[in-house]
Amino acid sequence: MKKSISSILLASALLLGAVAPITANAATGDTGQMTGKTVGSISFNKPKATTDPVDPTDPTKPDPGDKGGVDTTNPAGDLALLYVSKGIDFGSHDVSTNTQDATAEKVDNSRTSGTGTAIADNTNLLTEVTDTRGTNAGWSISLSADPMTVGGKADATTDKSNTLTGALLNLNSKTAATVKSSSDTESGITQSAVSGMTTDGTSTQPIYGAKAGSGMLTTTFQMDPGDVQLTSIPANTKSGVTYSGDINWTLSDTPAK
Repeated sequence: MKKSISSILLASALLLGAVAPITANAATGDTGQMTGKTVGSISFNKPKATTDPVDPTDPTKPDPGDKGGVDTTNPAGDLALLYVSKGIDFGSHDVSTNTQDATAEKVDNSRTSGTGTAIADNTNLLTEVTDTRGTNAGWSISLSADPMTVGGKADATTDKSNTLTGALLNLNSKTAATVKSSSDTESGITQSAVSGMTTDGTSTQPIYGAKAGSGMLTTTFQMDPGDVQLTSIPANTKSGVTYSGDINWTLSDTPAK
């Protein structure tokens, strides 16, 4: 009888001995670890300013030479026009007793200085923008058109007979323009068709621009002259003369929408 009891007591003691150490370990909850932090950092310099026009089809390649129709009386900053086509010709037409329309036939991208040939060989209406501000803030370009007058001179006639009064400018850039960027951010460039813009210097319309986060480095814009029209040309224009007037490209630091 005692032997039997002893055996039972021994078994109980072994069970308690096996469980006790496990219970003690779980109760501590202490991994013995400590932590520390090292701060990683990196900085970037502002991009180097671009001063030369570029190849319209590959903005990563410079095309040294004059800037075409760009006003260079003020020094260019980190946001600037690099090139604007010098002229666009709507051809020669017969005088009509009715209003008429004309499509552009030729663009002047000739160069008077420099060694670049890409722009001079291009037959499209061109503009180029550089943005090396390093802010990725975006920008926009708008158009206006001055009166087209005989010889491009001020019209001193009382009846304005030396002006194409009522003529309208149209650029279907929404579908026709080709945009290239040296920073591969074409997706952020927006375009707007210029439609029915008066040629009296008072009307302004946006044509293209870069949303915030795009338009960095160099962006080129080119349009086939066949997508540029002069409409509502007045009847009974003077014959044997050439009417001309400026198309103004204005670059601002306002991001496109």
